[in-house]
Amino acid sequence: MPLINFVIRPLFLIVLFSLLSKEFSFGQTSFQKTIGETDFYNRGNSVKQTKDGGYIVAGRTVSYSGGGVQAYLVKTNPDGSTLWSKNYGGPGSEEATSIQVTYDNGFIFTGYTNSFGEGNKDVYLVKTDGNGDTLWTRAYGGPGIDGGNSVWETKDHGFIIAGETYSFGSGNVNAYLIRTNEAGDTLWTCVFGGNGIEQGNSVKETSDGGFVITGRTNSFGAGDYDFYLIKTNKNGDKTWMQTFGGSGTEEGSSVIQTKDGGFAITGYTKTFGEGGTDVYLARADANGNQIWTKTFGGKTDDYGMELLETADGGFIIAGSTNSFGNGVAAYLIRTDVGGSALWTKTYGKESDDYGNSLGKSADGGYVIAGSTIYTAAEGETIEKITNVYLIKTTATGN
Repeated sequence: MPLINFVIRPLFLIVLFSLLSKEFSFGQTSFQKTIGETDFYNRGNSVKQTKDGGYIVAGRTVSYSGGGVQAYLVKTNPDGSTLWSKNYGGPGSEEATSIQVTYDNGFIFTGYTNSFGEGNKDVYLVKTDGNGDTLWTRAYGGPGIDGGNSVWETKDHGFIIAGETYSFGSGNVNAYLIRTNEAGDTLWTCVFGGNGIEQGNSVKETSDGGFVITGRTNSFGAGDYDFYLIKTNKNGDKTWMQTFGGSGTEEGSSVIQTKDGGFAITGYTKTFGEGGTDVYLARADANGNQIWTKTFGGKTDDYGMELLETADGGFIIAGSTNSFGNGVAAYLIRTDVGGSALWTKTYGKESDDYGNSLGKSADGGYVIAGSTIYTAAEGETIEKITNVYLIKTTATGN
């Protein structure tokens, strides 16, 4: 056999092995996990991927056998297996509604507390290290009921929180915006609203250093409640305000600034769609003017909870549906740049399963966090068990 064959064959095998290794290394993982103990009521409200390829989920936990409601963090490995879980709070009730991975690879979460602060319930902000150990906690609010629904780390490593307040502003309830420094000390607070009820559900820092907030309002707009979209400057001063909706009820759950400088909002509508409640997607320009709206769902109730912009300028929305799947199912909708559905997926079994939060994963897929509720058969000791539901999909939702 010629000597050249002895050289070419090993080189061929090396190249082939290298190509196969790259193929496997870029392969996408997928899984569905339930996290929690059998006598607990656990819920996942927010999820992000961590630097090590795992995931952090924030929510709440309640033990049937004793103890109150506490904020709950779960850190997982890349395969969804639990690495650690920790509770946060005092003698009262706490819940984590939104979490971000911070620049130092720790975590920041917001929610509510009635163990600490000035009133019946206050905005809760907790900073932890990468192991979930508390570095500091803060409470914000007044004598009334106040809560945090969304937190974002700002470019200077401070934080912006959106929520609602009964303590400040006009009307019954106002949207509440709190700006802090890196240590959680208040830099300023703002309230937005009219004579009715306003709520801030989602906040992002915008490219100009200001902020955009969505939620709901019944002081302004066309119907009972409408999508509420507010743009502020860096000091929280309102630049403009817009509403989206019809004669029924709409609520915005999640807002993003799009690549072209405009905005996209998801939530739900009872005015438009197929029936009951439908997922609602609104697209606006840089001044908040409506470009188009879309609905997704069936004859019963469907909700959009969080959205992301995809690489091609389309959108992906996570939520829940009672129109498709088995019972209530976690729901994932992928659209093109014009908001038309490319595909939809449902996740869950015989239990009721909710998708509350959506995150991107480094392999191009998506991660959804929510809750799964098992209702026991007659005669079983525990009537209902709720656990954190964590779903990892491929780029095509499988």
